[in-house]
Amino acid sequence: MGADMWYMRLFETSRAPDWLIRGVLRLTLARTLKLHHRVSLDQRSAEKRAVLQKFRLSPIAIHTDDPNGQHNKVPADFFQLALGQRPKYSCCYWPKHTPTLDEAKEAMLRLTCQHRLVAAARRDAVCAHL
Repeated sequence: MGADMWYMRLFETSRAPDWLIRGVLRLTLARTLKLHHRVSLDQRSAEKRAVLQKFRLSPIAIHTDDPNGQHNKVPADFFQLALGQRPKYSCCYWPKHTPTLDEAKEAMLRLTCQHRLVAAARRDAVCAHL
């Protein structure tokens, strides 16, 4: 952590209000973008290619045992409170007028079921033509 990021400890320990965190994030991102755009397009392209190559050569998941150890340190009651009626870590779908986490999970479940039904119908149509 650089000397100019002294505020990170305040943010990580929840000692700063959200409005301050958002403001500092906006300023930090603006500064990062400004520095990034000072570099030539060719150099940015080369950096992007290098990052993509690094990702291609890396395993999909690293440190896979770490989350399990971290989760075991948190009481199960926390997950029941934080994850709602359908405790899962996967994404949610937040269409307009979806006010709660539980409703977003239900919307995602409905969307997933719709996609699976469409996929099954396509598969059946292809099989019928064989």
